[in-house]
Amino acid sequence: MANQQIEIDVVKGGSEGHRLMNCYFQEIGTTKEFSFFTPERTPIPTEPSAVRDGEKFSFNYHGLSWNVHKFKISKKHGDAKGHWKAKSENGDPESGTFQAQSGGGMEDDLKASASASA
Repeated sequence: MANQQIEIDVVKGGSEGHRLMNCYFQEIGTTKEFSFFTPERTPIPTEPSAVRDGEKFSFNYHGLSWNVHKFKISKKHGDAKGHWKAKSENGDPESGTFQAQSGGGMEDDLKASASASA
């Protein structure tokens, strides 16, 4: 079974934060380390290359330099949260928070519905 996707579904703060919506984290094997992806399933290179619970990480996305701190992620609970800062080369920095959760999605909803009606 594939590792669950923990998808960003709430972003608060500066006007650029919306760019994080629907990006997601996915565990690398069973390492408790996660990769970060765009909504289109393209990996977003991070520094460090794998993100972990309680550790800061940074990345470039949509022409902005992002830093994430106060990062918490739990595969067991299927959720994540953190604080972000984003800055363009010429702009003022923005900051905010995000929350993510694993969602059942339509496929899981259909399976649950089929089980309930069986």
